[in-house]
Amino acid sequence: MKDHIVAVRAVAGVYAQSILLPALLWGVLIFALLIALVVYLANQLSGWWGLLLVPIIPLGIFFVLFWVIAWHVTRQFIPAMNKIQQQAVRAFVSKVQVVAENLQMHFFVIVFYVIRDTLLRRQDGFVYGLVNDSVSLKEDFVTLARLFNQPKL
Repeated sequence: MKDHIVAVRAVAGVYAQSILLPALLWGVLIFALLIALVVYLANQLSGWWGLLLVPIIPLGIFFVLFWVIAWHVTRQFIPAMNKIQQQAVRAFVSKVQVVAENLQMHFFVIVFYVIRDTLLRRQDGFVYGLVNDSVSLKEDFVTLARLFNQPKL
């Protein structure tokens, strides 16, 4: 596989995982608050409020299952990396996040593009487009791609 495609896969996978982890934390927090609110209402007002748990619990389970599947799919597409490559990819991902924030793209649009590019293994996807749009990122990406051209240690 070409080194720049491997680098795009690494960047897209690490970027997707950096987005998925906060999404899980926020989802669990909202789920816990909803459960606490329903339990409070059931205890203070009426036991009928407890019926709200019927749709909330399956939705929470669905969210966690969706997150686990997305996490494992992104892990499958991240190539094996040594420590130097991991550090370079993380540094590059942080630069990409800054550029994406400066572009003022919505969070979920970025998530969609990154996951789509990771699943389809696209050479000309979101991350690749960001690299070509920014001069400093382009040089960093070329350096990162060269790291994946080195023999495995």
